[in-house]
Amino acid sequence: MIIGGEYDDSRNALTHWYPTVEQADGVPLLQAFTFDISDVKPTFSVMNEGIEAFVRNLQEIPTAEINKVVSELPEEKAHIRTEFKSAQIFAEEEDGWVITSEPKDIDEQVLHLVDAITMYELSYSTLVVREWIPIDTIENPVTGESESIEVRCIVDDGEAIDWFTDIRDSEFTREQQEELDTQIADEASMIMDISEQAVEQLETDSWSVDFIRTTEGNWYLTDMALYGLYRNERLDEWVEYSHTPPYQPSSILTNRLDEIPDEIVAEVK
Repeated sequence: MIIGGEYDDSRNALTHWYPTVEQADGVPLLQAFTFDISDVKPTFSVMNEGIEAFVRNLQEIPTAEINKVVSELPEEKAHIRTEFKSAQIFAEEEDGWVITSEPKDIDEQVLHLVDAITMYELSYSTLVVREWIPIDTIENPVTGESESIEVRCIVDDGEAIDWFTDIRDSEFTREQQEELDTQIADEASMIMDISEQAVEQLETDSWSVDFIRTTEGNWYLTDMALYGLYRNERLDEWVEYSHTPPYQPSSILTNRLDEIPDEIVAEVK
């Protein structure tokens, strides 16, 4: 596991791991394209500067380039996010932050994303435009409703040590988690193998690896983050790079404290 560092450790950026993992045979990835948005300001920072400032800010969005990319995708739709953070956490819709090839839609959604990222006090410089696909659903054991499926696999020292099914904005008891995991247990071995193969391409060998399943039953790797702890100065506490339920064996802050330095344990407790 990785101990120390920052939330925006460059290894966590999609621009770090995607180009390398993309070269591996047998690791299913969706098409992803990156665009510089470092000069795009949040809307509320230019609102009082007049219409000309707002227009100049719009012109910093590479709308034409994004339009060309999205127009050539199979569904002519794409998810957008930043290099460090999936936009799922900021989106109101279950499907995440989605754009079409329409220039007006691109401008509006990119500005909304920049606003949300800024309000969460997170950094950004790159927009990631990722191919949209219809995602399969799974039954939420709490609500009984069908919701988009995501699976997270934990790889430590190059070995897949844990996996669990995740549903956005949901917290489960151990029993509910087991019920949820049962629904995709037959495919867990394949997911763990792919995770190890992806991590094998990278110099760092401890990661969380996220997957989604399409309505056609195909799995795609969608995100990666370091597996370990970093010091969140704003919250003044140690935080896991990737959320892991406390009852999972891979939860560092509840089940692996004996493996981290004593001075960190003292702060956590």
